[in-house]
Amino acid sequence: MDYVLHYNIAAIVISLLVIVLFFSRKFFPVASNKYYAFMGVFVAFSSFCDILCSLSFMGKINYNPVSFSLIFGGYFAGSILCALSFALYTMALVEDKMGSDAQSIKIIIAALSVFAIITYPLSQITKMYFYMDNEGYHHGPFIWSFYGILAVGMAIVLYTLVRYGKFLTKRQRAAAYFALIIVILSIVFQAIFDKIPISNFANALVFMVVLHTLQNSRDYTNYKLSLFDDTAFYLQIDNYIRANKSFYVLCFDLEGVGFLEQTMGPEARTELLEHFGRECKENLEGMLFYLGGTRFAYIFDSTRKEAIEKYAEWLNWRVMTPYRVKGIKVTLSIRIAVAEYGNEINDRETFINSLRYALREAKNKASQEIVWASDKMIESYQRYRDIVHVLKKQIVEKSFMVFYQPIYCAATGKFSAAEALIRLYDEKMGFVPPDEFIPIAESNGLIIEIGEIVFRKVCDFLSHEGSELGIDYIEVNLSMLQCMQEDLHKTLIEIMDEYGISYDKIDFEITETFSLTDQNILIKNMNALISAGSSFAMDDYGTGFSNTEYLIKYPFKLVKLDKIFIWDAMKDDKAMKILEHTVAMIKSLDIQIVAEGVETKEQAGLLMGMGCDFLQGFLYSKPLQKELYIQFLKNDGNVNQ
Repeated sequence: MDYVLHYNIAAIVISLLVIVLFFSRKFFPVASNKYYAFMGVFVAFSSFCDILCSLSFMGKINYNPVSFSLIFGGYFAGSILCALSFALYTMALVEDKMGSDAQSIKIIIAALSVFAIITYPLSQITKMYFYMDNEGYHHGPFIWSFYGILAVGMAIVLYTLVRYGKFLTKRQRAAAYFALIIVILSIVFQAIFDKIPISNFANALVFMVVLHTLQNSRDYTNYKLSLFDDTAFYLQIDNYIRANKSFYVLCFDLEGVGFLEQTMGPEARTELLEHFGRECKENLEGMLFYLGGTRFAYIFDSTRKEAIEKYAEWLNWRVMTPYRVKGIKVTLSIRIAVAEYGNEINDRETFINSLRYALREAKNKASQEIVWASDKMIESYQRYRDIVHVLKKQIVEKSFMVFYQPIYCAATGKFSAAEALIRLYDEKMGFVPPDEFIPIAESNGLIIEIGEIVFRKVCDFLSHEGSELGIDYIEVNLSMLQCMQEDLHKTLIEIMDEYGISYDKIDFEITETFSLTDQNILIKNMNALISAGSSFAMDDYGTGFSNTEYLIKYPFKLVKLDKIFIWDAMKDDKAMKILEHTVAMIKSLDIQIVAEGVETKEQAGLLMGMGCDFLQGFLYSKPLQKELYIQFLKNDGNVNQ
């Protein structure tokens, strides 16, 4: 009786070559890689056993019944384990999405695997599946179970792809379905033509296809830097948490790389990061990950706090020595954050959030000290997230509150202007201070949408009540991000046209941070709005650098003196002289002055005596809701009448 051996020989060669190729690569120790390796081993083992059995059937090797049972049982068990490994591999690709499904299916697979390993090699005793006697080879009554278990394995693969395939890319899904179809066809073919052992050859081909499709897309490596990527980072954290291990994560961000990229291009940036990563691996133990941008992280298992501090010391020491890239010396700085899992923090989401917040805090510090994640920091991060959630919610609902703080005109004695001030209120959090939520809105890019919502509310107010209340103008703050929008002037003019208000009813306030924007875009926006009839005020003058160059370069109509500048002058003679000269200088440029933070009649008298045109502060009124502001104006500046 002749059997075709070529397919099994080819299967062994292919599977062994792929195994060598697979292990020659740097791969991350996740479940999918483990099951992939099992697939290859079982394909080679099953093929080898099948060759030995075929040689026996062909009369070229004689086995005693026990040896034959073990070899032929190995073929059956290896084929089944290969199919079940394929099922486990497919599940591992989407296991984080499967929930309790994964555990249930794994129990089924484990039971079938144990069944195959124990019962098939012992078939000579049980005679359930096959056996050998003096008359030769015979099938047992339950030989169909072999194909039944293979069918279960393929059904698991199909179920996984149908239900959870949406979490794979199109390329991954196509490769998985292709592999499934090939395996099923080979099993059917093998059942019909048992003298042509093609199933293992098909499995070997699938093994090779998977390496170049699914495995290539899931090797968790950044090839440019030869480091594990951020996906591997989060997977390793999940592995430790599932194993109930305590561990540390040291995360750090390099600063100063941006200059190199701007001057020398992205290749120089990659060269520097590659060099830095290589030095870290050579000098520090632990798993190093590249998280993208200029961020890296180490995960340390069972490492003492003192060792972490020494690692941080080495990182700080290393960046003190300039790197030389393409002939240019590059000086870096580093920000380091550390979080420990298993002591104060034993929840995955809390741990990740605390690490992110700690790194954010490290970047805000002037020094390069380590920032350790703590309970207090976690609470701060939770409040940060809550504020972001409320901001996004109120953007959708357009439910931000706009308060108005009246501005007193020294020349007329009337309150013909006001500053529009956004307020954030939430039922659970209450009022959130502007100096807390506005920076958060700016850092998340939400301030652009918020600014438009506030501006629309102001325009709506002016269109309905502005003229009858005698309001000359309302001051509206523009953020740095808004000023960076090239079409800002078009958007603002369109909104004013939509509500039918005169352009001169709006004075736009910008702070000294506008110097960080593209000055050409800012001047273009300012000139377009000024040409239409609006005006601009420089806010918070007297803080920061208070660069007088800005007053010359930009077409401001108003300057708002910061309250701290004014309060300091009331307490110190030198500060008072500086204030007097500042007011005189601004007035000489034909720019009007608004003094903020006026709280006493003495302050008001001094400021008007210096030449300040407008006064704003609690002496006259705190910021008021729209209805109270209307009442304030109708009662000639007394909200309680």
